[in-house]
Amino acid sequence: MAVGTALPDTDDEDEGRWYSYPLVGAKVTLELRLAQAVGGCELSFAVFGSADDILSAQIKLAGDMAAQYVITSRLA
Repeated sequence: MAVGTALPDTDDEDEGRWYSYPLVGAKVTLELRLAQAVGGCELSFAVFGSADDILSAQIKLAGDMAAQYVITSRLA
């Protein structure tokens, strides 16, 4: 839900318009950033920080989800 709500206002070409979400592990927290291509259907994501095993699994899951995510218009 958070991704579906946040993505419409993002722009992968504008650093200030990425959606940021913390990935919290046992010892460290990473920053997951998501943005869509304006006028397109691509979803970009970046992860910042050093990952432990738990966060590495969460990053992989986020990548798998991003690969499956379909951006559609709510007006359709």
